[in-house]
Amino acid sequence: MKHSADFRAEAREALRGKWRTAVWAGYLAGLLGVGVASERVNLSNLTRNLRERDVRGFLQSEAWFQMRPAVFTVLGLLLLWILVCFIVGGVVQLGYSRFNLRLIDRENAETRDLFSQLDRFGQGFLMQLLMDIYLLLWTLLLLIPGIIKAYAYAMTPYILYEHPEMTPNEAITESRRMMDGKKWDYFCLGFSFIGWDLLASAPAFAAYVYFVFHYDTATMGVAELLRGMSWLLPLMAVLCAGYLFLTPYRNAANAAFYRELVRQQENAPENSELPDSAAEADDGENDGGY
Repeated sequence: MKHSADFRAEAREALRGKWRTAVWAGYLAGLLGVGVASERVNLSNLTRNLRERDVRGFLQSEAWFQMRPAVFTVLGLLLLWILVCFIVGGVVQLGYSRFNLRLIDRENAETRDLFSQLDRFGQGFLMQLLMDIYLLLWTLLLLIPGIIKAYAYAMTPYILYEHPEMTPNEAITESRRMMDGKKWDYFCLGFSFIGWDLLASAPAFAAYVYFVFHYDTATMGVAELLRGMSWLLPLMAVLCAGYLFLTPYRNAANAAFYRELVRQQENAPENSELPDSAAEADDGENDGGY
């Protein structure tokens, strides 16, 4: 198996001269619900402070009546965005898999590849739904099994894109089989980006620290805290712009990892096809999808 540095080098080579297209494609994919930029900033201290305020008194204040239209508008747009992501995220994920594989294969990867699989909407939606359900169930069981299964299912979008004859559940099962013994390598690949993750998130983290220490959040009222968050959150999103470049880099490396798994499978034809019973018994599971 290649090392993480090899996959990153392959990704950089594939992105040479394609950075602008890859950044735009990754940005659109993220907006449409593809889990390619799932970095989150911890706002637990702010939300805890908000819960500890006299919220009932604030809801009866003049400030709330002034802020209410803006708050409801933001919440409505957020709910609409979540709904759109839930509906189209799976099929866009298939298109983004096509984009990254074409990039690694040195083919003409274009932004419109994101929408190239719209005729497979049902497959994409069911793929994402099943993966979310399985991961939720495993995570409810214990956190560690949920993380392990997330690595086991990671190749599903690539497999389903390249094998439209498969059902989403079959693609999930095949991903489990391909990742058997390879999860640690995939973890190491993801961990190898930790330095870039820290660099990309540093400006937003600095803004958060400045807000917490510059303002007395312990005594701020609800209105003041909401107004502060109204400028802090957009600012942090802008300061995370480094992820616009890190996202295509990471996903190109992931696509290179998948290509290496396929090459290994092709070079070991005796292991490329497992009997149904063996595939179902993989990892001690016989559910065909978990």
